[in-house]
Parts: sequence; structure tokens; C-alpha cells
Amino acid sequence: MPKHPKTVELTTFNGLNNVLPPERTDPKYLKTAMNIDIDKSGGIRKRKGYTRVDTGNYHSLWADGGDCFAVKDGNIVQIRDDYSISNIFTGVGDTPISFAKVDDSTYYTSEGYTGVITAGVRRSFGIGGPNPRPLLSLGNGVLTKGTYQVSLTYVASDGRESGASLAQVVDVPANGAIVLSGIPTSPDSSVDRVRVYCSTPNGEVLYLVDELPHPVASFTIFAVHGGMTPLKSFNVYQAPNGHLIRYAHGRMLIAQDNILWYSEPFAYEWWKPHSNFYVFEDRITAIMPTEGGMWVAADKLYYLMGKDITQVRRKEVEPVKVVEGSDVKIVGSYIFIENTPIGYKWLVTTNKGIYVCFNDGIALNMTEKNVSFPEAEKGTATFIQEEGINRYVSLLQKKRDSDNTAVGDLVTATIIRNGVAIT
Repeated sequence: MPKHPKTVELTTFNGLNNVLPPERTDPKYLKTAMNIDIDKSGGIRKRKGYTRVDTGNYHSLWADGGDCFAVKDGNIVQIRDDYSISNIFTGVGDTPISFAKVDDSTYYTSEGYTGVITAGVRRSFGIGGPNPRPLLSLGNGVLTKGTYQVSLTYVASDGRESGASLAQVVDVPANGAIVLSGIPTSPDSSVDRVRVYCSTPNGEVLYLVDELPHPVASFTIFAVHGGMTPLKSFNVYQAPNGHLIRYAHGRMLIAQDNILWYSEPFAYEWWKPHSNFYVFEDRITAIMPTEGGMWVAADKLYYLMGKDITQVRRKEVEPVKVVEGSDVKIVGSYIFIENTPIGYKWLVTTNKGIYVCFNDGIALNMTEKNVSFPEAEKGTATFIQEEGINRYVSLLQKKRDSDNTAVGDLVTATIIRNGVAIT
């Protein structure tokens, strides 16, 4: 007579294990799980549902503090706490938008658009410099004989200054003056002033000569006083387009395919494309700043050691591919592991599992032993706290497949024990 199999009492679960075959999986692990949470004690409870609050074609949903933006039906919109929506900028289409907040402003970039949103109003991400350059001619004045350099910038009503293009050079005789005509008008509606800079005779530094109301057609330089306000935005341009944007250590960072651009220090709208960049071997899929440097994911997972990006030391940490869009910054106390750096951390999904990235270039794979992940190139992720449970939610778009798969601590599946589905 056959014996009844030994009864196994299950009171706690350790999570998902889809690596081992069912016959070799410890009963405390789940093979699949559908709409359930596993709390800190290992117990299972049914997950709460959700409610639709709006309809439309959404993408690029982003939030930081009290600010929440997304693209709805091809337009950038702001979503308030009561789910009311206001349009910010129209016509961006289906191209993903990346956002980053600094102080009270939200900066964004995509492959086709850039901008800054402050108090619900959108403006340009930097001011384009005067173009074309004005026509220079000579007049009568009191200038000393010599070679002078001349350049212009635009200034917005909030004090932001554009870059200055290559200086124009003019030879002036004794008792001469420099006449500027055909000063171009800026297409940026926020510009209300034009600054005129000029060097001393045979000098290398350009100084502020005058600030004129915009628009202005012409101006004459009669005198230059060295030691006044120097030109600081020489060879500076507007922000480049890119697919990722982050803020770190006083600079704005933009990833454009495999190039990492960085702004001037504490001048987030001044960019020098001839010098301020790093090149990686493959498309950059994540930029994750830490207290002492930053993580950059490309063909591998790299750590850039140091706060001054012009002098960082690049280190290859893990030969893994990070899923673009899966990086989430969390408070350091949410994950505590002995002998690891303190401070906030980043969670990312890779082709080898979910990694937690610490300060100082330390990264740990949290799921390698138990969870196998589908191959994916893009996705999105968030971190949710609810009723004492912390969840890292990563939604992946499978490679060569449009189906979405949810992975991480939130797993959509079905619990099955002894051939019986448990709802």
C-alpha cells in the first residue's frame, strides 16, 4: 500500500527561485507568484489593486518631490497631486524624455528636444549666442592704437547669459573707435539685454564695455577699461540633445549615445562641446551619481572615482549590461549590508540580475543565485514603500519582443504548489 507523502508545513517564504528545477527547489522558495507580496517575516499577502485616473498615450513618467512630469499624447505635461494635468510643451512625440531636478527647476533632454521647467513654465536649456556676428568698422574716438578683440552675448531677464562666439579682431589706429552694426536679434523671448565685450589694445582678455537693451541695431566702442568684468562664457553653447540627464557635484550631465557631456561647474546651461566630454565603448544606459563619484553603465558597469569630473579615475567594475531606464536612487538605510559604504544607493536591473550600487565603486548582485532575467535593452523602474514593504519594481521590454515582464521584488506570476494554483 503506498504511503502518504510527508506533509510539509510552509509558514514563511524566501522569495522567487526560477533558476533551479522544481524538484530541486527548497519548498520555502516560490516558483511563480501572482499579485502577492512577501513581507519581512516571509509571509504572503494579496497585493492591492490599482485605479485608472486618466486615459491617453503616456510615456516618460517622472517625479521628484512635489514635481511630476510625463509625455501624454506627444506633449510634455505636469501632473499634480489631484491628478489634474496642464500642458508644458507640445509636439515632442514618442521620443523618450529624461528629466533631472536641481533646486526649483526641472531640466529635460531627448534626442530632439531640451528645455527647463520652472514654476510650470518652460524655457530654453541655455541661450543661443549672437549669430551672425555684427559688422565691424572704424570711427573716430579715443582708443589707443592696437589690435582689439570684440564679442557679444545675450542676457535674459533672469540674469542668464549666453555663450560668446569666436571673437572678431580689428586693427584700430590712434584716436579711433569701433563701430558695430547689424547686431543680430535673439529668437529667445526671454532675452532683454545685449552685452558688448572688448579687449584692451593687443590684450587677450575681453572686458564688459556696455550692456544695451535688446534688440539693438548698432553700437560704438569709444573706450575700454581693463580690470572690469571679464568675459566668462567664451566658446560656450546651449545644452546638447541626449537620452539621459543627471546632476552631480555641481554639474549637469547628459548622455548622447556613447558620449557623456558635462556642463561648466555650477553653470548648468553652459556647455563646451570641444572639451567637456567622455567617450565610452557603447551606448550609455545609466548615469548614477554617488557621494564620491558616479556610476556609468555602457558596455560594462563603470565607476568614475572623484567629485571633479575633469580629473576622475575610471574603473571597470562588472562586465554586465544595465537595462536602460531601470536605475533607481534609494535612501541608504533601505539596504544595509555590513562592510559596505554608507550613503544613498542605486538599484539597477542588468542581464545578470538586480544590482545594488554603493559609493566608492562597490556593486553587489542581489538575485544571481535565485532569479533568471529575460534579456532586455530598455525598461523603467520605481521604488515603492507601502505598509512596511519596500519594493523595487522593474518593468522590462524583452529583446526582440514587445511583451513586458515585471521583475524584482514585485513579480507578476502565479503561486503553484503540488499542481494547485493558489490565488
